[in-house]
Amino acid sequence: MKIRIRFIISFIILLLAEIAIGKWGRGFVRGFVGDVLVIPTIYMLLRATFFGKDSIFSVYVLPFLCYYLGWWAEILQAIGILDILGIKRGSILAIMLGGHFDWLDILAYLLGLYAIGIFLAFESKGISTILLKRQ
Repeated sequence: MKIRIRFIISFIILLLAEIAIGKWGRGFVRGFVGDVLVIPTIYMLLRATFFGKDSIFSVYVLPFLCYYLGWWAEILQAIGILDILGIKRGSILAIMLGGHFDWLDILAYLLGLYAIGIFLAFESKGISTILLKRQ
């Protein structure tokens, strides 16, 4: 399995951004921007570790699976999974799962999916060739 360094670097940068937002972010940044970055962070981790090769799955399917993972987190929040499982609020697991359902989180995850698409578009040779072509 070939691990791609650009995905590892992207994951580390996004993870550090998420940690910084979680520690120092307030208001809109913590409540929305952090959620936007969650989906690309998961995608970069999966591409770095399991799906390094460009394939139909890793480019066209995996981004949507990451997006739907966000949906599942929201569904679990809506049914009160923390209370059902007795997970203490404020614990790392509770922070990762989130505490309450919010429709804006779904929008944030969608924007995260678009961010993955933009990344993949700029990564492909066709787009970079067009953008860098001298006229």
